[in-house]
Amino acid sequence: MPASKRQPDRPKRAPDEFTLEEHLRVQREIEKRAHRIWFADGCNAQSTLADWLKAEDAVLLEFVEKRMLDQAMRQASGENPSKAGEPSFWRPETRRRHALQTG
Repeated sequence: MPASKRQPDRPKRAPDEFTLEEHLRVQREIEKRAHRIWFADGCNAQSTLADWLKAEDAVLLEFVEKRMLDQAMRQASGENPSKAGEPSFWRPETRRRHALQTG
């Protein structure tokens, strides 16, 4: 394949960074959960933001807990040890890099 037609190599990511697929899956789950909460509460237009935030909190908590458990299991098996067992986003150097990229 000619060099001009080749797809660029995807950058390597740390094993504890989010993928686009994970982000989209979590976003869809938040949407579904928020709709279920809103519907269960009688479709009250005044509660839509509260319902969304409730769903977001629950889904993100589940996601983070699962990620932390997966990471702990990888560390226990000797795979991918990371600094102090923390996900990379919570490490100061990653937060700084993220802030610079988004701010």
